[in-house]
Amino acid sequence: MSQSTRTVVIEVAKEDIKFSAGHFTIFADGSRERLHGHNYRVRLRAHYSVGDGDISVDYAEIKKALRRVCSRYDEYMLLPEKSRHLRLQWMDGSIEAVIGGARFVFPEGDVLVLPVENI
Repeated sequence: MSQSTRTVVIEVAKEDIKFSAGHFTIFADGSRERLHGHNYRVRLRAHYSVGDGDISVDYAEIKKALRRVCSRYDEYMLLPEKSRHLRLQWMDGSIEAVIGGARFVFPEGDVLVLPVENI
């Protein structure tokens, strides 16, 4: 007896799956936006195959995992590690960020340096 499969699409979006973070966008000429923050809401849409009688997914586990990911970013200043315009320096529990004529000093524990060119 052959088992048929079908594609299932699920979407998880809850009011409490979110985070807040600060940043500034760096433009191609090396200028930047002013320092500001956003409130981000996170939604997951997944496509996968299930067979006859398969249970699609444990939504409670997915929601827990999404909340864990959000908590890693919540209430941090996000800085790009790979920007060619931004210089980062770690010093005495702080991170100094220099871009153009601006210099920011943040407590190290309040910053996430991400392996990207821009935030």
